[in-house]
Amino acid sequence: MSNSTGFETASVLIFLAFMAVTLAIVAAKSIAITKEGERLVVFRLGELVAVYPPGVALLIPFIDRGVKVRVDQIAGWETMPEDELQQKLAEAVLNKPA
Repeated sequence: MSNSTGFETASVLIFLAFMAVTLAIVAAKSIAITKEGERLVVFRLGELVAVYPPGVALLIPFIDRGVKVRVDQIAGWETMPEDELQQKLAEAVLNKPA
């Protein structure tokens, strides 16, 4: 009779540690925090999805890409309606050189 419970226990612990690290990475990539004066422009697989106001936004890890843009980069942003500001921010991100 072989004593394989030590090997099985070590395998389970290694697997659980790997899953915990993977879960931590996915959780860190899914949260985006924007400050006051910034907007988060979100692209899903390269297509514009939304422009989020300051605060916390949840993203789909490895699928969504969030780009933070300062609103003071847009001339006249103080008096601009929010939907027009979102359009201008998206254009600024899309026209930005890489």
